[in-house]
Amino acid sequence: MAYNNYTIGLHKTNHFFAKYLKPSLTQQLDDYPEAAFALLFSLEDRHFWFQSRNRAIHQTIVRYFPNVKGKTFLEVGCGTGYVLSMLDRMGFRVTGLDMHEEALRFARKRTKATLVCSTLDKHKVHVPYDAIGAFDVMEHVENDREFLTQCSSLLSPGGYIFLTVPAGMELWTDIDRVSGHKRRYTRNNLLSLLTEAGFTVTDIRYFGFFQYVPYLFTKKIVSRRIHPKNISEIALIKAILTPPPLIIHAIFMFLFRLEDLLSRVIPLPFGTSLIVSAYKNTRSHQVALKNQDDKSKRK
Repeated sequence: MAYNNYTIGLHKTNHFFAKYLKPSLTQQLDDYPEAAFALLFSLEDRHFWFQSRNRAIHQTIVRYFPNVKGKTFLEVGCGTGYVLSMLDRMGFRVTGLDMHEEALRFARKRTKATLVCSTLDKHKVHVPYDAIGAFDVMEHVENDREFLTQCSSLLSPGGYIFLTVPAGMELWTDIDRVSGHKRRYTRNNLLSLLTEAGFTVTDIRYFGFFQYVPYLFTKKIVSRRIHPKNISEIALIKAILTPPPLIIHAIFMFLFRLEDLLSRVIPLPFGTSLIVSAYKNTRSHQVALKNQDDKSKRK
């Protein structure tokens, strides 16, 4: 393998496959290579990043849902269902939403959750969800403010949203561009976006602390290798997602567990990703209902 594949893309991995993009917000990737989903499906269970990110997502969710019986959860951009299957095992009544039917074909092998091939703006429900998750999805959306507003419209008052996004524009390279990213986030701008969309953030923290420095240097090197060459998405996926040797895998698993312990004592100052939990303000919901009533009266 030409690239140091286990230190690039430590924060992202589902970016190629969780591209749940609203058509009115950004162009759909109709030419997206279907073979990418088969490749992802074959790698996820063996890669330390997927395992560590799932563990972080699980730990975040159980803080706010210690009892999930009867609770509904929508995962936006569920891809091949790696996170979705974990949510299913947790006991949620899960719905997976993705615009790629090929991705959902693999997700069906992992979970019995309800799967919907659609886009966020077209997904209508009679009963709002208790929680929504979008994991490495929002960075692909042109208008992330509208994305959050649409998520809010599908949530019950007080319902939770859980997000993971890539962090730090200083980490931006041609790999982000090839991956279809519109941006990387800082803690402050993500906090502002959620607040403007009517959410109260309960936890926002960096993830991938020990991977930040090797990621920074390795990604710059790899970016120079692919620029200005036109590298295919499949080749790039293979380069960054092929599982490392077992000893390297074990080291990174240890570092992620060490990071988890450290983050319980002090807030981590940086990382390759951000993981967020927030709830929908009841007041913002009441204001929205009042505005709807006012519009109806004017008519």
